[in-house]
Amino acid sequence: MRTPCSRTSGMLLCAIVAVAIIENPTATLAGQVIVQPGPSIAQDIWTRNSFDAKGVTDEKLWVGGWGDTYYTYIRFDLDNLPQHADSAFIQFYSYRGPHAGYSHIPMYMDRVTQPWDYQRPDGFMPWSSKPQSVFLRMLDAPTDETWYSIDVTDLYNAWQAGTLSNYGIGLRPTSTYDQFNYFWSSRYTGNTALRPRLVVNTAATHTTLPAYTYDGVNGPQTIKDVRTGERNQFSFVFATTNVGARCLVSWTTTFRNWFALIDFNADAVGTEITDTTDARQTFYRTTYLPAGVSPAESFDYPIGTGAPIPEQITPERNDLYPSGATSDPLRERASPTADWRNVQDVGSYYAETNSAGVWMWEGLHPGEDWNKGSFNEDGGESVRCVANGQVILIKPVAESGVAASAGYVMVVRHWLLNGDSIDSLYVHIAPDRHAGSANSAGVIGAKGDFTYQEGSNVAKGSIIGVIGAVSSFYSHLHFELRDKAIDPTAPLWAHSTGDAYYGPEVGQTGNRSRPMSKPDVEAAFRLMRADGIIDPSDFIDDHRP
Repeated sequence: MRTPCSRTSGMLLCAIVAVAIIENPTATLAGQVIVQPGPSIAQDIWTRNSFDAKGVTDEKLWVGGWGDTYYTYIRFDLDNLPQHADSAFIQFYSYRGPHAGYSHIPMYMDRVTQPWDYQRPDGFMPWSSKPQSVFLRMLDAPTDETWYSIDVTDLYNAWQAGTLSNYGIGLRPTSTYDQFNYFWSSRYTGNTALRPRLVVNTAATHTTLPAYTYDGVNGPQTIKDVRTGERNQFSFVFATTNVGARCLVSWTTTFRNWFALIDFNADAVGTEITDTTDARQTFYRTTYLPAGVSPAESFDYPIGTGAPIPEQITPERNDLYPSGATSDPLRERASPTADWRNVQDVGSYYAETNSAGVWMWEGLHPGEDWNKGSFNEDGGESVRCVANGQVILIKPVAESGVAASAGYVMVVRHWLLNGDSIDSLYVHIAPDRHAGSANSAGVIGAKGDFTYQEGSNVAKGSIIGVIGAVSSFYSHLHFELRDKAIDPTAPLWAHSTGDAYYGPEVGQTGNRSRPMSKPDVEAAFRLMRADGIIDPSDFIDDHRP
C-alpha cells in the first residue's frame, strides 16, 4: 500500500526541492554564519508523478496536498563552513497561500540517504528519480508570515565530521485533506531576504533552563525551548498531588522522541525528571492522561494478526470518480478472497440504484470496510484494539442515524507519545461475549456483554469485540481513525449527507441522481476533514512497531 510518497487519498502529486549554498556565506553576528542562495545557483524544483511527470521551477515550495501530495527536499553545500556548530538551523519563510479554507499541518522530517540531482537529461527531477530517505522526527506546523526553523545541529555536525553523507533532508505532510504549508523558494523575487537559509552558530551563549511545574490537573501545555548551548538541561517538578492521575511528559530532540510517564500519588509530590540530551531545539509537552492509561507507542491493524495487510484496491489513491451516473469506482474487488481485504477504501465513491431503478450517489466513504470471505462469512471474527487507549463510547450504530440492525460502534482514544490524541472507530461490531461464552456467531446482543466498557483502559491487540452478524447489509468491519477528538454526545458523522457518507453539502441536499463532479468531491473531502477523518492504513503503516 505504501510508496516512497506518503498519502492519504486522492491524486498523488509531490514536490521535490533542492537548494545550493551561495559562494560567500554571510557573517551576520560574532560566531554566526548565514547562507542564502539565489536563483543563479538555486536548485529549487517541483516534480510530480502525474501529468508530464517532470518538474517545474518557480518561486514557491509546498508541503501538503488536497487529496494529492507534495514533498520537499532541501540540501546545502557545506564547503567553507565551520567544521562544528553549537547550533544550526534550516529556515523557511512561511507565507499565506492561495487556497481558501486550508489549514497548516505538522510534517515528517527525513534524512536523505542517497545522492540526487534536480537536473537530468530526462527532465527536472522526474518522479521516478526521488531520493531515498529515513524518518527522523515529526515537526510542528508552521505559522503564516514568519520564519520556520528546523534544528539540524546534530545532522550538520555529522555531515561535517563525515559520519553521515550530506544529501540533505526531506519534508513530508502528515495529512493531505486541504492542508498546506507554503514557503518561498530560492527563486523568490518579491523579497530576496525571505529565501531559504542555513544559519550556523559557533559561539553560543549558554543559559539556564528553568524548571516547569505540573500539578496533574491543568494540561496539556506545550513549551518550546530553542537552546543555543551545547546541551539541554531541563526539569519537570511535580509540586502537588492529584491521586490517580497520569502525566505524560514528552520531549523531542533531533534524532528521537523521549517521554516519561508519572502516576500521581502521595510519593509523586516533588518528583523531578531531568533531561541532558545533546539537542538544541526541544519541544516539551505535558499531557494529562486518565488513570492507568498507557500511551500509544505503536499501532497495528484491527483484524487478522495485526500484521500489514494489502488493501487490494487498485489504485489505492482515491482519484477515480464517475464519468457517468452508473459509475461506481473503488467499490470492491471483482471476487471475494479468503483473506482479509479492504472492500471500500476511505474516500471512495459509492452509488447504487434506488427503488425506482435510478442511480443515486451516496457520497465518499469515511473509513475502510474490512471483509473476509464471501457475504457474511466473517461474522464473529475478532476485532482488536489498534493501540493502547481508553474506551470513550459504545452505542448502537442506529443511534447515529446510519441504519437499524447495524450493530454497535466503539470509539477508543489513544494518546501518542508527543501528547496528541487519535480516536479509533470500530463500526458494525458485536460484543465479544454472548450468553457467557465467546461470541463466535457475531450475535449483536447487549451493550453490557462487551468485556471493555466505556471508561475501560485497553491494551493494543486486545479483543474488544467481534464483527457483528448485522441484518441491514453483509457483515464487515467499518474502521476509521480521526485526529480530531470525538465528542461522545455529538453526532459521529456530523458533516455527512446524513447517512455517514460525505457529499458536497451537509444533509440530504443536492441532485443525487447525477455523478459527483470534481468540485463536489473536493467539497466532500473538506467536510471529511472537518470531522477529523484520516486514512487509517496509511497512519498505521507509519506508526507500526
